[in-house]
Amino acid sequence: MTANNPSRTALSEVELVATAWNDFPGTERTPTATEVRIETERARFPTFQTQQIRSFATGTHGKWDDRGFLTPAPVTTTTPHLYPVVWPRFYCEDQKLEMMVRVAMFWWDGDEVRADGWRFETGDPYDSRKVTYRGHYRPHVQRVQRWWRTGPAGFTADLYEAGRRAPDAVPDPEPDAAPVVSPFSEVRPAIPLPSSSLAGLLLCAAIAVHGARAAQEIMEVAGAKFESEFRKMAFP
Repeated sequence: MTANNPSRTALSEVELVATAWNDFPGTERTPTATEVRIETERARFPTFQTQQIRSFATGTHGKWDDRGFLTPAPVTTTTPHLYPVVWPRFYCEDQKLEMMVRVAMFWWDGDEVRADGWRFETGDPYDSRKVTYRGHYRPHVQRVQRWWRTGPAGFTADLYEAGRRAPDAVPDPEPDAAPVVSPFSEVRPAIPLPSSSLAGLLLCAAIAVHGARAAQEIMEVAGAKFESEFRKMAFP
């Protein structure tokens, strides 16, 4: 995808979905005291600047970049209740435009806040002349335990204090390289996703978090242009 009108269109579509998801009201209810603590944690993440993501279509950046975090409505149909924080990131270089969407789900566990995470990504570049050990050529989702590959584990907002951010454009280690210390693999399994656009990838994440029927409300607010792709991802 070239960094011109097609990229600008794709990023504008991401903006529509991101805005609709971030504004999704969920189920209105009065949070408990412990849930207020989780909301306080979520409020510390820099707010997603939707109008600024179009700037990624204006040139070559050659690195992963972002414009803040989404904090959609909590998922209150489960026990415990889940509080998502969503981090869309973008990579633009020459004719390549990629996106990853990191999702952390916070919940209250006894007397502390815990979180799990997943990374939704566009596919790796495909070259029929060589075989890569990852082979993630289609959009996919993987489990993660940290906001960036080389940073400390965890998803708390204090990882974003000045000077603590680590570069994200670090390749996964080759099979014969020293392994990354982790209680689980962030490379396998990589579950293929049926999305066919950047906005579709973000909708996939919304479906995974809220379920198909709730995510349909997000899609309808974002616009009818997403309905065909959404139904292929969300319904039989």
